[in-house]
Amino acid sequence: MIGAKSRRFRWEKLGTWLAVQSHLGTSMRSAPLPFPTRFRPPRRGERGVSLIELLVVVTIIGIFMALAGPTIVSSMQDRHAARGADEVIGFFRRARTHAASSGGAHVIRVTAGSGNLRFELREAVDPTTGFPQSSCLTTPWTSGGPDNKVLDVIDFLNTPSYKGKNIRASGTFKGDICVTPGGMVYVNAGAGWTKPTGDQRYEFVIERLDDTGAAFGIKRTIRIGIGTGPNLEVAG
Repeated sequence: MIGAKSRRFRWEKLGTWLAVQSHLGTSMRSAPLPFPTRFRPPRRGERGVSLIELLVVVTIIGIFMALAGPTIVSSMQDRHAARGADEVIGFFRRARTHAASSGGAHVIRVTAGSGNLRFELREAVDPTTGFPQSSCLTTPWTSGGPDNKVLDVIDFLNTPSYKGKNIRASGTFKGDICVTPGGMVYVNAGAGWTKPTGDQRYEFVIERLDDTGAAFGIKRTIRIGIGTGPNLEVAG
């Protein structure tokens, strides 16, 4: 009796399990899948990009880049020359304003070398105390000496930001132009310091060169005016 009940219980349990599995299988077969079961063929009018078309597009882009490349490079080199001219103008303006604020005389030294001009901004200092020195005339302004210090340099041949950029600086003056804290201007072109007796004008030209050394592209002219009084005019 017990064996018959046990067998009947096992058969009922098996039947229940089969019914559940059958129901689950039917539900899974009837449920829509989240993705298509096969590739949909392209509709009429739909097509991809062929290899030839892709090569044509790449070729056109290359042609435009080849045409625009020299213009972009030339524009960048013009910007280097324009920035150099702005820095030279800034030297003269800094000499005037910084001399007044620091109490020390300032010199813009213009020297020539290898067909290019070099600009240095220097400040007079007392060799003993290291404090700013106000006189242009009593300061020896020796290169590397303890009586002055170099604040900044523009060298279009060797300064890293301009080296190899084919920029030339030329001008009508070589020597020292000194500004005192009071705004007085003195000039030393190699024969000693002099005070201008009339308006003096100096010009510096910053221009870009091509690979042959000829002027090409942007050209900036900087005009320095020195009057009889406390006057230093800069334009460019």
